[in-house]
Amino acid sequence: MDDANGAINLVWQSASKERRAQLLAEQRIWLKQRDLECKLKASQTTDEGGARKSRRGWVVKPR
Repeated sequence: MDDANGAINLVWQSASKERRAQLLAEQRIWLKQRDLECKLKASQTTDEGGARKSRRGWVVKPR
């Protein structure tokens, strides 16, 4: 895992400030979209569907 993090950090630091800003903006958009989709799916799920709320978030039982 440390090797992967090192490789990512090397690529990240070699990117221009403009490119890093663009990537961060895209990441924030993706995270908001992901969170909204998760909330939507969670609101449509019943206990019979195998999802429940835990202290750490949604847990889905394997089918």
